[in-house]
Amino acid sequence: MHAQLEGRSAGDVIEVAIDGNQIFGPRDESLVFTDRIENVPEEYRQVGASILMENDAGQTRSFLVTHMDDETLTVDGNNPLCGREVVFTLEILTVRDATSDEIKAGGAMAAGPDIDPRLLRPV
Repeated sequence: MHAQLEGRSAGDVIEVAIDGNQIFGPRDESLVFTDRIENVPEEYRQVGASILMENDAGQTRSFLVTHMDDETLTVDGNNPLCGREVVFTLEILTVRDATSDEIKAGGAMAAGPDIDPRLLRPV
């Protein structure tokens, strides 16, 4: 993302694309299951419902209901962003010179960006 910020000024709006596969790994089709709807508790019979499942080793994974018809229901244990490109639209609020410590370290020293939560909105 540093390259997209180079030469920008306060007020500029940039788009930064991030490959979901780099963050969450590639899709794993073995994590997609379809079952007869009568085998699924009624509270989960809605597309978008989240179901926490546990395997024999006691590990848990969240699955989302992704498809449903009169006879079957499909759940997917992949992160919804796997296999997708996510595009963030960012507005640059301020620009400042790097401090000497940041120059020595090769980057910002702060724990994270200073984001005004009032500016965050879903797209």
